[in-house]
Amino acid sequence: MMAGFHKYGQSNAPIPADLLTNKTPADEIAIHRRVYKEPLFSIDIDSRIGSRGDGNLVASGKELYYLPDGTGRVYRIDSTGAFTRIDSTYYTRYNFGAYTFSYRDTIYSLSGYGFWNYNGHLRFFRSDKHGWEIELINRELPVLINNPLMDWSLWFNKKHGNLIYPARSYARIWSKNLYSDGLTDTFRAWKLDLNKKKWSILGTLNKETASLINTGRRVFSLPSGELFLHPTNKQEITLLDYRSNQVKRLNQKKSEAINSFIQQADVDNNRVFIYRRDSTLNFHVSEERKLVLHLTESNFKVNHGCSIVDLIDVAFRDYYYLPTFRLLHLLFQWNKTDWHPAHQHGMFC
Repeated sequence: MMAGFHKYGQSNAPIPADLLTNKTPADEIAIHRRVYKEPLFSIDIDSRIGSRGDGNLVASGKELYYLPDGTGRVYRIDSTGAFTRIDSTYYTRYNFGAYTFSYRDTIYSLSGYGFWNYNGHLRFFRSDKHGWEIELINRELPVLINNPLMDWSLWFNKKHGNLIYPARSYARIWSKNLYSDGLTDTFRAWKLDLNKKKWSILGTLNKETASLINTGRRVFSLPSGELFLHPTNKQEITLLDYRSNQVKRLNQKKSEAINSFIQQADVDNNRVFIYRRDSTLNFHVSEERKLVLHLTESNFKVNHGCSIVDLIDVAFRDYYYLPTFRLLHLLFQWNKTDWHPAHQHGMFC
């Protein structure tokens, strides 16, 4: 199979210069937008694909890539902002809303929907063959993300190669109405081990955490978990700290800074690029409008008595509460002032 390589210019929604030129890859990149009026970038898209505004930016190795949602296409972006298509994908329309990420310099795509069906495929992009292949895993678990009709949560622990997915039970195939008939009140926390290619159940989410995910708005991830806008107080941001199995609240000053930036962008109908390197979050509308926040563990207060998951894996639970391990864990927490992936240990690793 032949692959065509073409360069395309890009005029709207300029990518932050830091993402184009900084060779330290961002740990995660997200694009928040309220209205889909036009494609995210002005690149040549086949007329059959249409002008969906969705898309994913992924940093893999020292390169930056753009993947238009649901198309399977992959574009490499150089330091000038020019796009070069590097795939030869046939458009099949079956993986809209997939979670796209990079692990060990390989681009992955997990789940997605199309043809009235949510799939649970784990795909990886083979640059030598200019296309996608499916990894064999122990079960097909559809992951509902990037869908404006449903709330979602997912945390990628890149250091250990694990995806933590607090999932709501549902029917895979649409029968009459997926959003009512297919859903239940049971939330389970799943872990996908990318090295073993295996899904396993960690436990069941408690009601408070399930309610937060169901009614809140996911903002972004941190090295220890996910940030959510609190459903009852729009000036408060909650952290689901998977590494410690605790729910935490971000202090008022930094919560207000994040909320103010995102809300103003919503009012102006602007897209917000959000990306992270270690514990520093970057919110970017333009080179003139951006917010840089360095978050430390001292910025959060533990919501005592509220865990994320009620563990059912006895092996994990017993290990976590071994007295010696627990003592070392407490001493380490006392001496720690900042997050760093190499310094984190816990049951979700």
